[in-house]
Amino acid sequence: MVASSSANDTFPSATGHSHNSPGPQARGDVANGQNAEQASRPLPHPDMTSRTGQMQTLWILIFKGHPQDLQSTRITQLYISFDEAEKSNVTIRIQGEYPDFKAHEEWNQPLPWLRPHYFRRLAVSTFTSTGNEIDLRVRNIIMDAPVNNPESDYNCQSWVGDVVTVLQEANLITVEEGDNAINSMVNLISQAPWR
Repeated sequence: MVASSSANDTFPSATGHSHNSPGPQARGDVANGQNAEQASRPLPHPDMTSRTGQMQTLWILIFKGHPQDLQSTRITQLYISFDEAEKSNVTIRIQGEYPDFKAHEEWNQPLPWLRPHYFRRLAVSTFTSTGNEIDLRVRNIIMDAPVNNPESDYNCQSWVGDVVTVLQEANLITVEEGDNAINSMVNLISQAPWR
């Protein structure tokens, strides 16, 4: 895996069991001097060019529930790192309330393990871009994935599962990659108390 990792990164294995990364590595400088508007601006973005063959990694982020960490309060988001140092990245989550959830993206956020209530991240798949521009196919499919607003108990965990299914159907990730990531996500969420 090319992306930087922390001790709380989890990589699903082919057997469906997850394992932690080998240990903390250099995490890089996250001070990018951007204000809130710059950090969440839509495309185009000044850092949106990459070398041909640049690796991009899709992750599932899991945050502990706050103020009480329960299975039902754990937060899940999707995160794409567009370069090895993860300085160019996008975090996508649903926001809003039933029945009006919408996908929302924020560009070039701090590294996940530096964010409040961070618990773990799971590698879903790594992609290689083929041109000079960052390949936004995965991001675009995530942003366009339907949100199941009619379902009253729909939440961010359900949304991540739905998006992974859409990525599998679009042949951007394999069935095995998606299933391993979702199974690992469910296992990590279930480590919190149930209520």
